[in-house]
Amino acid sequence: MFSSKYNFFYVSFFIIFLSLLLAANLSNIKAAGISPPVVEIKNILKGTKQTENVTIFRNPNSTENLVITAEAQGEYKKYIEFTSNKIKIPSSKKSVNFSFIVNAEDASIGKYKVPISFFYGVETGNSDSSSGGNAVAIVQGVQMTVNFNVSGDQILKYKISNFGVSDSEININLPISYVVDNTGNVDWKPSKVKIEVTDQKDNSNVYDFEIDGSRVPINTPGKKNKSTFSLEHELPFGIYRAKAYFYYDGEVVEELTSNKFDIFLPGTLKQIGELLSVKLNKEVYQAGDKIKLSAIFKNTGEVKVDGQLIIEISQGDDVIDLIKGESLSVNKKQQVEFSEIFGPLDVGTYDINVYIKYGNKKSNKKKVVVNVNGLQFNKEKKEGTSKSGLSNNMVSAVAVTATSATILIGAFAWRRRKMKDEYSYDDYDDYDEE
Repeated sequence: MFSSKYNFFYVSFFIIFLSLLLAANLSNIKAAGISPPVVEIKNILKGTKQTENVTIFRNPNSTENLVITAEAQGEYKKYIEFTSNKIKIPSSKKSVNFSFIVNAEDASIGKYKVPISFFYGVETGNSDSSSGGNAVAIVQGVQMTVNFNVSGDQILKYKISNFGVSDSEININLPISYVVDNTGNVDWKPSKVKIEVTDQKDNSNVYDFEIDGSRVPINTPGKKNKSTFSLEHELPFGIYRAKAYFYYDGEVVEELTSNKFDIFLPGTLKQIGELLSVKLNKEVYQAGDKIKLSAIFKNTGEVKVDGQLIIEISQGDDVIDLIKGESLSVNKKQQVEFSEIFGPLDVGTYDINVYIKYGNKKSNKKKVVVNVNGLQFNKEKKEGTSKSGLSNNMVSAVAVTATSATILIGAFAWRRRKMKDEYSYDDYDDYDEE
């Protein structure tokens, strides 16, 4: 009876343990969430479709290749369409983007609410097909909601922002960009764009351009899209700023000013370089030491560049010094070493930021830390002098004195122990009897 009771206890404990372990594994398979969990479409025009995007996140503790199946649910599920309802999250990724279509072509005017559930499984096959290979559905991961209002009225509503012009060269088109947030329910784009480019060194030099609406992209409803196009120009070498006028139905609907941008000489933009490494000749320096710094730079571009080593020395928030080091010519695909000797620096800790300046560009920066200690040692060992600066005779005297003191202390201790043995308590007893 006793044995059976405890066997039952052990078996029960083992089953509970396995259940908890399985539950923990299943919880790791579940995705951490979806963003946004609720998609709101205020006004979708009847007879049209609109594409929406969400991001699905995996549980950070999950390491499996996940296969996700999306299913629209409820009485209005027919208004949700998927290009593919299978989503794969490889073990190397934390999240994936997922798109779906709200189809209001046959929907009546009114408000709708459609849940979308995402079911999760672990990939068990080796197939690379879009279906994600073989998968086993294990738990329901997350659910999102799509709320949309179908309208019979065309709503034109948008906002233009982030007008910008990128650097270019003489005789190379200017890259133009801007952002349109289309919050209406119909497609939109400007009918034309006028651009004024002003020379920043001489404001009297103004160059005018006009771009027809047929050359700019359409912005779909419910989206915040970045629109881009290129602009032919004959701008000379210099620094400029642009102002754009966006037209629609014959009226200016937005005026925006760009950042400053450069027009470089031909071949400049092909100059590309990378600072690979920076090293010092020592780990720790003493006060009065010179510092040697070496930097490896690689010309990864297609043309030869002239580079110069730049060293910024700072302590805390204060810049102590800016050193312009040696200049070297670097052929394309070539790797060279720049070096500079500087200092000495006062006692303390310094941040050394290093980069290479080439053409009109700067390489990436790399930082090293320099520690300068307060103890100063002689650079060379002179005759009759130790590294600490003490004479050899003085060192010998100190050594002899220390040795003598040790011998005297030992002798004194031995003598005390000997006297204690000679005058024991037995001797005191004999003296009393006499």
